[in-house]
Amino acid sequence: MTALRFVQAGISSNALAAVCCLALPGAPALAQDASCAIPPEWISQGIPDPTQLAEGDFTQSFCQFHTWAWNAFLWSMEEVDGALRFEGFPTQDQTIAGSFSGGDVPAAPVLKLRVGKEDHAIDSIAQAGTDGFLVAQNRRAVYFSQHVNPQMYRNILDKDWNTAAGLAAATSAEGALFEIGDIEYKAAWAVVDDGFAVPGAYVRTAQVPLLATYEDGGRQVIGVPREPQYAEARVALVALHVVGWVNGHAEAIWASFSPPGLAPVVPQDGSVGPNDPVAPDSTPFYAGGTTLADCNQAQIPVQTLDPGTQLLGLATQACQIYAEGTLQTDGQPDQNALAIRQINASAAATLPDGMPGKGYEEIGAVWSTKDNSANPAEGKVNTTFQDALVGSTVLSNPVVETFTQTSVSQNNCFSCHNTIQYQPSDPEITPLDPSMLNLSHFLMQIYEKTFTAAQ
Repeated sequence: MTALRFVQAGISSNALAAVCCLALPGAPALAQDASCAIPPEWISQGIPDPTQLAEGDFTQSFCQFHTWAWNAFLWSMEEVDGALRFEGFPTQDQTIAGSFSGGDVPAAPVLKLRVGKEDHAIDSIAQAGTDGFLVAQNRRAVYFSQHVNPQMYRNILDKDWNTAAGLAAATSAEGALFEIGDIEYKAAWAVVDDGFAVPGAYVRTAQVPLLATYEDGGRQVIGVPREPQYAEARVALVALHVVGWVNGHAEAIWASFSPPGLAPVVPQDGSVGPNDPVAPDSTPFYAGGTTLADCNQAQIPVQTLDPGTQLLGLATQACQIYAEGTLQTDGQPDQNALAIRQINASAAATLPDGMPGKGYEEIGAVWSTKDNSANPAEGKVNTTFQDALVGSTVLSNPVVETFTQTSVSQNNCFSCHNTIQYQPSDPEITPLDPSMLNLSHFLMQIYEKTFTAAQ
């Protein structure tokens, strides 16, 4: 039945063979020359809807997970009516209001908050686990946006998960689960101009909130005021997180994509010490010759802002700590890293010029074991998954989770996206019980935003 679903989706048995190419732990070892590749049918027949591939048997190989990740990424990056498909998907505000009616994308969409703690001064540009925000080499801040696919939007509304009361009731009960085929998208956007570009990246016009310096909680901060002003700017898509729920994986596959070469990768063989330059050449997020010790520093205490030009005083020097989000053993990539390298090479070689996804590569993908098809949540509630990670177990995108890459407690997606009790930033908001729904910060932000009105 699973194979039939794939064939109906326009994917042949040959493509299925490509999906199953590198063995997971515990599975029989496959030949070392086995390759992981973009199925040729995606080029000749079109990118299939990833909700269909999500129904597969995800027990076969590392490559199967990375192929699904590429499927979800490329499908979301297809141009539809002059915009990328995911740009026409429901936003958080539309989900709260239940107002999504179609895929129309404004000529200059507003880039909204990446995280939902609106009492925090810089949350529209803040990164995971820190007060810091990323500043590209043109000294402009990087912004973020969030979407869910229409299926997930319908599931959220059907189950009343777009209200604090509905989420509290769901997390207090057993069995609250996402649906197979639900997908979240988190995008990072860098302001570009005539003197600054991001090679390979998709570029569009958007409304970005203007930064200001003001007092918040008795201290001077640089951030987006509570009542922001907006300006039109050209922005490049520098990262896209794809979070999708597939068969047997109630915790989702967490995958991340960016144009190659945004930041240098730090060798894991110890050849670069703290006082050594990571790379000689500059990139959009790194000045050539910067030492490892100066990489990934938030620089909040000494940052300055010119409000007229929106230029910040210091650019962030971003470095990627772990290639493919994988810890190397004896300096050698593991099977997960090899699968990522193979499918990235396949995408670069086979995707046609002009396809928006052509200029990107997969940074990595992570998921968990403990699968139980009879009870998908068994062993996955009230956990951070750190003892059962598979794939890119130290996955951090260097332009999304820049400042948490070397913190053991925060150096992978599940460190922050987990199923333990959710503690809101506002102590007046009631914590949420441990639940599978707590994986989604999209929902947790909805809970915080709607709590006051709901009580």
